[in-house]
Amino acid sequence: MPKASGPLAGVKVVACSTAQAGTVPYMLMADLGAEVIKIEVPGGDRTRAGSVFPGLPSTIFETCNRGVKSVTLNLKEPEGREILYKLVARADIFGQNFRPGAAEKNGYGYEDLKKVNPKLVYVSISGYGPKGPNSHLPGTDSMAQALGGITQAYSSPGQPLRTGIVSVADETCALLAFGGMLAALHCARTQGIGQKVD
Repeated sequence: MPKASGPLAGVKVVACSTAQAGTVPYMLMADLGAEVIKIEVPGGDRTRAGSVFPGLPSTIFETCNRGVKSVTLNLKEPEGREILYKLVARADIFGQNFRPGAAEKNGYGYEDLKKVNPKLVYVSISGYGPKGPNSHLPGTDSMAQALGGITQAYSSPGQPLRTGIVSVADETCALLAFGGMLAALHCARTQGIGQKVD
């Protein structure tokens, strides 16, 4: 039986993202038929090694990257960036979740890639946004739960605060990023103008 193509068939995505907040939006794009190419660093995504079952693939990697193709590139090297630019030239969406400033420093920030593809939707996910006193810090789900007060909801009287057993912050971020990139994609397709989603 042929596989249904999905409503996002024909949409091309290139993503340099890890962890749930950075992978789930693209997994959802692939679920809906988009072609998603994940760029992994030399040595691969760290979650590939996170299997709880010895000898079997990592369930977190397989779940958060289902339907996604992978390629390894060293984006700190000119050859890696050249390959990235070729992929981006044919893409509708580019996504990354590096610390703010890292992509720009290495030649694949929004202004760099906009020159390669003016209609590109550029999605940047970070822990604390691109500006502000904490923008340089890495973001984690547990930190977001603590700062957002979610740990209080999981607390018990007389017990220390703890984060939840589910990735509330990462999954919420992923769903918001997914909605933002779909809105920006619609804008790019109807108005011919790409944009950055932060």
